[in-house]
Amino acid sequence: MGAFGSLAEHPARAALVLAGTVCLIYLNSLGNGFQYDDRHAIVENPHLTSLAKIPAFFTHPEYFSRDPEKAMYRPLLLVSLALNYAWSGTQTYSYHLVNMGLHALCSLLVWALLRQLGRPAGAALLAGLIFALHPLCTEPVNYISSRSELLAGALVLGACWAEGEGRRWLGVACFALGLLSKESAIVLPALLLCLGYSRGSLKAALPRVVPYGVVALLYLGLVRPFLAKAVFTAPVRPLLLQWGTQAKALAYYLKLLLMPTGLSVHHAFQVSELFAGLALLSLVLVLSLVLCGRASGRPAFVLGAGWMLIALAPTSLVPLNILVNEHRLYLPLVGLLIWLSGMDRLPRLGRAWLALPLVMGLLALQRNAVWKDEGTLWADALKKAPGEVRPHVFLGNYLRTQGRLEESAALLKKAVDLEPDNAAARANLGTTFKEMGRFDQAIALYQEILDQHPEQGEMRYNLAKACEEAGQLDQAKAQYLLIPPQTPHYELVLNSLGVLHQRADRFDSAYFYYSQVLGESADAQYGRQNREKLLRELTQRAPLLIEKGQASQVEAWCRQVLAQYPGHQDGLFFLAVGLFAQGRYSESIAVNQQLVALHPDFGEGQLQLANALESGGRPAEAVPVYRELAAQGTDPTLREVARQRLQNLERRRP
Repeated sequence: MGAFGSLAEHPARAALVLAGTVCLIYLNSLGNGFQYDDRHAIVENPHLTSLAKIPAFFTHPEYFSRDPEKAMYRPLLLVSLALNYAWSGTQTYSYHLVNMGLHALCSLLVWALLRQLGRPAGAALLAGLIFALHPLCTEPVNYISSRSELLAGALVLGACWAEGEGRRWLGVACFALGLLSKESAIVLPALLLCLGYSRGSLKAALPRVVPYGVVALLYLGLVRPFLAKAVFTAPVRPLLLQWGTQAKALAYYLKLLLMPTGLSVHHAFQVSELFAGLALLSLVLVLSLVLCGRASGRPAFVLGAGWMLIALAPTSLVPLNILVNEHRLYLPLVGLLIWLSGMDRLPRLGRAWLALPLVMGLLALQRNAVWKDEGTLWADALKKAPGEVRPHVFLGNYLRTQGRLEESAALLKKAVDLEPDNAAARANLGTTFKEMGRFDQAIALYQEILDQHPEQGEMRYNLAKACEEAGQLDQAKAQYLLIPPQTPHYELVLNSLGVLHQRADRFDSAYFYYSQVLGESADAQYGRQNREKLLRELTQRAPLLIEKGQASQVEAWCRQVLAQYPGHQDGLFFLAVGLFAQGRYSESIAVNQQLVALHPDFGEGQLQLANALESGGRPAEAVPVYRELAAQGTDPTLREVARQRLQNLERRRP
């Protein structure tokens, strides 16, 4: 390969070319925004905002997302995201820099692993460049939440390289860290056996894999609840349907690896029965290729094919929401390069091979631009799959966030036309109608969904919120109360109930619900703010309520305040006043005495105590209280009132 081959013979220069190529190709991705799952996993994930929570990432899988039901055990990924958040908050450049660095590391490891496998220097460098530039890699690099694929890939490749260098302790450490990044790293022991088989020493490789097997078993025991749910107790789809779908996907993935055109965040791919025609045809095709390669005595092909099948095994066997996606091919791509770099004809093709990285780089640059924001990403997906519901929904939601409500409604209506029973499409159309002020249509859509799926607490929340914004407060309250407490983000329901009661001047109930918000989620700042604001309004609202004859509400409100803040001055004072207004003088006196004992300089408390004693038929006890206030009170007005009342009492004394 001439000058290229000469360059490849110098490891430092070759490594610099690989790292520089990644930086050059992904430079236009630094300004790209957060994408769909990034919203719940990063932008709105409160657990990433403090580095003090890092130790908890290893014991709380629910910290993976703002939504506890989306829990995943990927603590190393969370650590990296929390560090990024400390670096740049929600500015994306630092996240993309880390992803670029991880991809560059993976490209270097691919090159190093191929050199370790005995590939010629030029072939290994060319394969590393293809990996660095392959358009399929643009998804894990641009999609920040897919960093788990980069981390797991780097650590799996690092473990393979370390094992080849005889550094088993490093390999086992990489494996453990890889499992803490993403579940798919579990394939490493099988990959090591595959590498051992390719070297003609499968029997010798078995003992070396034992430490990795122990780590794998420990990890499976740790994530057993998640695995059992995903595979047995609550799979996304029946296992036979999943396996049939993924069998059909094998041929599709092979096409994407060899001809990475038509890439999209959403591929128009349908489920398939295991014994359906396309699934069987795909299986036969893939197995025929593997068997032919094995029969032809081409170890590079056998190793490459084995690597690809092993790397795809976890997502093929375990049902996931998305049928196929591009970031799953990140590690399988290495298998393709193991095969290509071992081809006998490669050295004889000369410069013709060098055109391949150039084409790949141009395609990657194009895909980076598509990942600019959710609008460009889903517009591209819609263009390539106009008959699919998901692109309509995501692009419609994006347009709604941009205030383009008419366009959003049109796309979401189209999604409903494509799939009338799709609850997500109808729900998002309802939300768009609500933001357009078309509350009757929004309420009707939400109610239709609830008639079919009454268990959906989130949908009932949307219905209640639409009623509230439409001014139908009684209906809103009734719907909020029907939402079960186990619904995710139930604190929002409690907060909304607090707002409704506050609007109805039921301040005791409002304070109760705001307190419940904090009991449900200590991180819910809006609940704390609403409660503190209501507490500050106690001195203005309580007298008005008493004048309206609602002293019992004041009593309930103050008792809640005192439960939160024992000894609170205004809480004690208005509780005493509320009890006094209800004619419960003895109770009022007892509370007043507690108030004066805790706040001896609070003149209004002393005056109210004396007044309660006088009204409660204990004038003799009121006299010293009036006398002390008249002599030592700091407020001239209160001192004068105390003197006048003291004189009146003394005139009435026999």
